[in-house]
Amino acid sequence: MEENFGTINNDMARKIYSKLALYNFSSSLLGYNYIVDAIEECLKQKCHIKNIVTEVYDKIAAKYDVSLDSVERNIRNAIKNAKDECHVLKADDLFNNNYDLKYGGNKRFILNVANQIKNNNI
Repeated sequence: MEENFGTINNDMARKIYSKLALYNFSSSLLGYNYIVDAIEECLKQKCHIKNIVTEVYDKIAAKYDVSLDSVERNIRNAIKNAKDECHVLKADDLFNNNYDLKYGGNKRFILNVANQIKNNNI
């Protein structure tokens, strides 16, 4: 595992937290911190993630000393919770109509947010 995993500059952290707040993510959910770390890792890898489990979830699981299943489940739960709470019009650009948590939704969501931050669409 990289020594600097989980450490991001203040500007990048602000952008991630702002984006998640915009879509009503609850920081009280375990998945919130996992999503922040996942977005950070995607940004570090310039959003070139082929296998989210081996390239991102493994690092998160090690950092928090939890299972891969726990990481995936808590991210999925946090996204579902935010999607359920988010105003429909605000959600359109982040949770498109084809978004489905059962079919690779976590990866698509994380990469979508990372790309929006990377492209300064925040």
